[in-house]
Amino acid sequence: MADSSREQRMQAIIVKARRIFVTDALEREAALRADMELWNQQQLSNQQIGEHIYLFVHTLKGVAQTVGCDQVHQLSEAADSYSILHQNEWTEEVIQVLCQYLDQLHIELQREHGQAEAL
Repeated sequence: MADSSREQRMQAIIVKARRIFVTDALEREAALRADMELWNQQQLSNQQIGEHIYLFVHTLKGVAQTVGCDQVHQLSEAADSYSILHQNEWTEEVIQVLCQYLDQLHIELQREHGQAEAL
C-alpha cells in the first residue's frame, strides 16, 4: 500500500511541475515574442535575437522531458540543434527557420497548457 501512496504523491508532483513548466514557458515565450518585435523593427541584431531564441529553446529542452512534455522536448531539441549548427551565422534565413520552430512550440505549449489545466 505504501508504494501506491508514494506513486500517487510522485504523480501529483509531476502534474504540478508540468503546470509550472508550461506556465513559465508561455511567459518566457511572450517575452521572446516582444524581443522578436524589436528585431522586426531592427532594434535587435540577428546575433541578439538568435541568442535569445537559442536560450529559450535550450531551456525548454532541458525541462520538458523531465515533466513529460515529450512533444515540446522533441521540438525544442530540434530547434536547439539547429541553433547550435548556426550559432555563428545568425542570418535572417536562419532566424526565420527558428521562428517556424517557435510557432510549432507555441501550438504545443498551448495544447499542454490545456491538458495541464484539465488535470
